[in-house]
Amino acid sequence: MKKLILLLSLLVVMFLVGCTQESIDPQSVEDVTEEDLAELPEDLQPQITEESALAGQAVNWGDCEDSDSATIYDKNSLLTKSTTTYGSGSKEDKCYTWYEGTPNEKTRLIEGICRQTRSGSKFSYWYADCNQKFGDGFECVDGACIEVVEEEFSGIEGIVLTVDPSNPPQSIIDQETIVALIDIENKGGYEVGAEDCFVRMTGFDYSILNFGPGVTQSCSGNLESLSGGESIELNFEGNINLPLGVLNYTPELNFIACYRYHTGASPNVCVDPLFYQISTEPNICVPQDINMQGGQGAPVGVSYVGVDMIGDKAIFEINVENFGAGTVLSSSVNIQGCTQTINYNDFNKVDYNVQLSGGTLDHCLPNNFVNLNNNKGKIVCSFDVVGNVAFETDLIIDLDYKYIESKVKPVAIFKSS
Repeated sequence: MKKLILLLSLLVVMFLVGCTQESIDPQSVEDVTEEDLAELPEDLQPQITEESALAGQAVNWGDCEDSDSATIYDKNSLLTKSTTTYGSGSKEDKCYTWYEGTPNEKTRLIEGICRQTRSGSKFSYWYADCNQKFGDGFECVDGACIEVVEEEFSGIEGIVLTVDPSNPPQSIIDQETIVALIDIENKGGYEVGAEDCFVRMTGFDYSILNFGPGVTQSCSGNLESLSGGESIELNFEGNINLPLGVLNYTPELNFIACYRYHTGASPNVCVDPLFYQISTEPNICVPQDINMQGGQGAPVGVSYVGVDMIGDKAIFEINVENFGAGTVLSSSVNIQGCTQTINYNDFNKVDYNVQLSGGTLDHCLPNNFVNLNNNKGKIVCSFDVVGNVAFETDLIIDLDYKYIESKVKPVAIFKSS
């Protein structure tokens, strides 16, 4: 009996020793402390198979497979978002930020990996620092390390209207002249010509307020054009004619700017004609998606460029977005009458042109223009590239559109005594 008890005790000890936690591989935690790991949601903390066994959980972390990794710490696997599978489930790569908004803020890509252990391949996490792995300009975005490109022009504004708070005043008598002063500033990167932008006053009864031909004016005033950073003041002056028996009139003056604008973006991209083939030539770059943050000095811009290789064809997914507060119109709309002659099909339409410096255009879809749905649209372009080594080149994107936005100023007009 004593021998039986001794044997059972030995088996229990062996089980507990076998269930001892595996230590966390230091290579998998890049400048992430134990305190940081403890702050993570439970499903993002280091996964140890034996922990689940001790807790009585039926989770099998074994039979691990990682689709985008050739080795356990394959740096290139950080460039694509993927799903890693294991015996009883799967997990998707994702980004996590600690201490957001503080000096200690840091973000890591939590990448699913497969570790080789005594009992086989088991799921684990790699808390990777994109900036440390690939250099300045790389950030974790939607489960992958993405290069964030800064364009020559940044910002999400084009023509900006500002109504003088005192002109027109909040109240005025009918024997006075009504004057409205509007500051027009080009805050973007495209130079607007005299025929490319007009401001029109609406929202009032033309028989009561008479501004004559001056109700519509060029944004550039008496200048030939309005370059980025330049501003000018427009003067709208009219007469008041209250009808007999009308003691007051309270219109909301609506100042509408309708202008033509171009957005230029030229991200540097990597293409590799032999991306899926074995090559003896060393590659200086790897094709990867690009996150375009901060705009390109225009209300409409490129937010993201997906990059993929299919044989000797480079495929680019170009995401276009209306970042501004106004409405996108087709480039064919008549600017001077854009408040009166807009058709349903003219809304949310952006003409485009895409070129690749190191390739020949095969085709782009949709053809010639992209429609925005909920202020977003997508262009997919295919280019033929030639060579036996990866290289960097410029993807040149031009967006052409009209844009309309407005400012409102309420006024109260009273009959003189």
